[in-house]
Amino acid sequence: MKYKNGILRSLFGSSWVIDTQADKLSYKSKSQIGTINYYNIYSVIQKSGLLSDSVVVKSQNDHLNITNFSNENAIKIKTDIVDRIKKAVAFELSKHIDAFKDVVVKVEKFLGEDRYIAQSNIRGWLRTFPEIGPHLSHPYFDINFVPEEIRERMHLLGDIQSKNSRTLRQRNLEFVQGAIKRYKTLFNKLEKYPLTEEQMRAAVIDEDRNLLIAAAGSGKSSTIVAKVVYLIESGIAQPNEILVLSIFSPG
Repeated sequence: MKYKNGILRSLFGSSWVIDTQADKLSYKSKSQIGTINYYNIYSVIQKSGLLSDSVVVKSQNDHLNITNFSNENAIKIKTDIVDRIKKAVAFELSKHIDAFKDVVVKVEKFLGEDRYIAQSNIRGWLRTFPEIGPHLSHPYFDINFVPEEIRERMHLLGDIQSKNSRTLRQRNLEFVQGAIKRYKTLFNKLEKYPLTEEQMRAAVIDEDRNLLIAAAGSGKSSTIVAKVVYLIESGIAQPNEILVLSIFSPG
C-alpha cells in the first residue's frame, strides 16, 4: 500500500512516499530513502500536530520520522505498519511449531514460582527459549496473528502477556497476600509503628514501575525501608544491587 502526503502538504515540509510492501517498509523523502524489515521495528508512534501528524518508526538501526500527513492518513500508516510487523513476527514463529511444546509444558511451572511476576519477568523467561523466545518477547507479538495450530497451544502464554491479563492479576494477588502473611512479623518490627496493609502491599509488589502517592508524614519512608528489607530477605536482590535516592524539594 502506497501513501503520499500530497503536493499541498509537501509545500510546507518534506514530501513523503511510504510503501508498505509485503516484507519490508519502503520510504522516500527529499532527504531520505531506504527500507526497513518489519521484524526489526520495535516502536511505531503517531504524533499529532497543529496542522499535520507524524508517524515515528524506530527499529534496531533506523529512526524514521514520517511527517506532514493528515490525521486520517497517519492513523492508516501506523495501523498498516503495526499489522505487518505482527504478521512478520507470527511468520517467524510459524517456523518453530515443535519448539512450542516445551514452552507450553513449562509455563505453568513458571507461574508457580514464589515471586511476583511482572511483564519484564515474562519477557526474560521467554528469552531462555532460544528458538522462539526472541519472537515471543517481541514488542509486537500478537497471538491473534499466529497460525491456529500454534494459537491453540499458546492460550495461557498469550493470556499472561496481555497487559490486562486476569490470570496474571489473580496469580499476583494471591502471591501478594501470601507474602504479606509470611513477612508480616518482620514488617511490624521495622519501625516504631507496625506497617499498614497498604504499606506492606507496596513493599512486596514488584512491578516494573511502582508509584506510591501519599501525604507528608504518612509513612512513605517506612514503606521504602520495608521494600529494601523485603527485597533482601526474599532473595530477590543483594544489598549491592539496591540504590535508594531521596530528593528534597524545598517549599
